Amino acid sequence: MSACTSSQVIEEVARHFQVGADTILGKRLDRVAVRPRQVAMFLARKHTHKASYPTLGAKFNRHHTSVISSVRIIERSLGVDSELRVDIVELERRLGVTESVMKPCGDCCGSGQRRELWGTTWCRACLGSKSVPA
Repeated sequence: MSACTSSQVIEEVARHFQVGADTILGKRLDRVAVRPRQVAMFLARKHTHKASYPTLGAKFNRHHTSVISSVRIIERSLGVDSELRVDIVELERRLGVTESVMKPCGDCCGSGQRRELWGTTWCRACLGSKSVPA
């Protein structure tokens, strides 16, 4: 599996959510800052050779328990938030990680609406209904 640095994750998440890296690393607690920060912490934990929570906490200017909480929040949300799933898949593609935390669809939902996306087969029900580039 290819890895990336936490700085690369922060920059790509900031670009994706159209916020500054300083917003992700800052103290703001509104929705504009919190969701990108949580996504960045989640992706950094998953794709930076499992960097320790204290190391990631220092990188994000947070206590390590905030990183743990963010990772858990995103993991739970992935099961119910199709827009978040699309965001994660797109960010992983942009970061060039070879093993996604999102698993492609097989016959999981039986929707029969599978399509090729970024070289992997996904179905609309599993990927979500958000418009994504082909």
